[in-house]
Amino acid sequence: MGIAYSELGGLSTGASSVKLTRLVNANFAVMNFKGGAGDYTLDFAGELQQDATVDITAGLGSLKIVVPEGTTAKITISGAINDVRTEGTWAVTGKTYELAGEGKTLTIHVDMGIGSLTLVKK
Repeated sequence: MGIAYSELGGLSTGASSVKLTRLVNANFAVMNFKGGAGDYTLDFAGELQQDATVDITAGLGSLKIVVPEGTTAKITISGAINDVRTEGTWAVTGKTYELAGEGKTLTIHVDMGIGSLTLVKK
């Protein structure tokens, strides 16, 4: 199944394997990503020009979120995620994962069914 983009700043896909890179270069304030069963990598490399919020909804599978070194980020998780792994140093409080940085803030909300989530500081 292909990827669909809505004019409201969102991407959606069905069962698939998707890797999106340098996402902050799109200079969005709000982004929505909806995925069914699959393997997803969302790489937020680039220079964050404004505070940005991302809402991610995923079904079954694996999700990798990559945040560049020096970016201020806050990721909150809900759903029935089986496994959360981190690469790099993250501050963890309950279901909230944070990176200290300078400048604008990237806020990500993840609602995921059964699967694994990997958070990468790169």
